[in-house]
Amino acid sequence: GYASDGYGVSIGIDSKIFIEYFDAEEIENVKFSKVIYDKELQERDVKPEIESFIEILRHAFQGKNKIEDIVATKEAIYDTFAVWISIWQKSIYLKNDSFSEEREWRLYSMFPATFEIIDLKRQIDELETMNVFSKLGVTTKDEKLVFFIDYLLDMIKTRKEPIDFIRSVYLGPKCKLSIEDVKGVLNIYGWDTSNVEIIRSK
Repeated sequence: GYASDGYGVSIGIDSKIFIEYFDAEEIENVKFSKVIYDKELQERDVKPEIESFIEILRHAFQGKNKIEDIVATKEAIYDTFAVWISIWQKSIYLKNDSFSEEREWRLYSMFPATFEIIDLKRQIDELETMNVFSKLGVTTKDEKLVFFIDYLLDMIKTRKEPIDFIRSVYLGPKCKLSIEDVKGVLNIYGWDTSNVEIIRSK
């Protein structure tokens, strides 16, 4: 996919570099996963959670004749919540197969649930000390405020020796940038464009 409804670009990366980095560093709350588009693989991926949920229900209904006789124990509530959280986490890298041509990978973080932005900021500030994230920022989109943080990918690029993990840049079908524009931006930010393929989508 391309940012900004086709006016942006799609960046192709060397996924092996990210996998090796995050596996080696074991950075807490940060995951790097390949998106699964195949429906059968998706069902297989969440099957353990579904089976766990069925077992929770079976145990709750055991010896009960009416649904009003069921008493939700603290243990059952915790187990159900754990199953729901696991499914929700996996859903981050599950996507409709109509988008399979994207061959997308996702780099994401899991934060403890909170309804207060000040609590979220406190969590992000703590992670910032790990040199993984930027400070909490804010921008506007479609007349709405959007809060965001950036991954500090320079930590990978400058680790031990410079690593240029960008392998390709695809210009969206509505993108007004030229190939030279993209090369210029990459050069400004210190990327070696000699090994980057820049392609205009058809």
